[in-house]
Amino acid sequence: MLRFAAARLRIPLFAAVLLTAGAARSAAQPCAGDCNGDTAVNIAELIRAVNIALELTPLDVCTAADVNGDGSVGIAELIQAVNRALLSCPPTQPPTATPIATATPTASAIATATATPTETATLTPSPTATATSSPTRTPTAMATATATPTIEYPNVSGLWREDPLQLVSSTCLEIIATAFADELAQRPPCNHQVASIDAIATIVDCNSRAMLGAVDPLGVVTYAVPEETGIVEGCSLSLIAEVRVPAASTPTTASYVFALTFGGTCPLPACTLTASGPWTRIGE
Repeated sequence: MLRFAAARLRIPLFAAVLLTAGAARSAAQPCAGDCNGDTAVNIAELIRAVNIALELTPLDVCTAADVNGDGSVGIAELIQAVNRALLSCPPTQPPTATPIATATPTASAIATATATPTETATLTPSPTATATSSPTRTPTAMATATATPTIEYPNVSGLWREDPLQLVSSTCLEIIATAFADELAQRPPCNHQVASIDAIATIVDCNSRAMLGAVDPLGVVTYAVPEETGIVEGCSLSLIAEVRVPAASTPTTASYVFALTFGGTCPLPACTLTASGPWTRIGE
């Protein structure tokens, strides 16, 4: 069973499948995902295939999605269906295996600056004639201390429950936005542990990922989710997400910005999706 809900704010599984949206390679079967046999695959048929993969819909709704006839729909078969939607259905096509590669994170080098000592010139005073005059009293200036206002930050610490998200807007292709929205809606609630000290917050999500965030005086927590990458058939995707949670009150509504960039064999423009979802503090 595909567990689309396993990754929170990571590359949605079906969004990764859609990496093949710009690939020039054809699928292994002639009409994968062509539910009604009209030699074309539309968005409604792709959604049926995804629901079968999620075990939300029985296979007999679209048997064409089960390309290898094993009684289920896997990632490779979803890839083939997406290609058929974009490249149309050829009359015949010999089956070929569809390899799925996994991106390997690359460590980033951090340069260390080295301080360089600077020579300091020393002035030598010249002898100066001294005039004799009557002593004059000089008033002494008194320094006045100025109080610095203290900024108060709300305590937003606690266990917060994030409920399923809802897509708000998108600049991506409709097929990507539709799949992304469906994946967001299918994910179950996720608990996040938040700890804050003044303007700094740490967030540990339900995948045990620790992230550093900022808290403003209104109690709004802002943090970035680490970049996620994936490769399918030479088509690569990078996903970066930023989260904003008004945590001074509960329940509240968090906002999300997902930035998608494509590479490799995908001639697709970068795009952005925004979403929102409820957060509720349920414990300490």
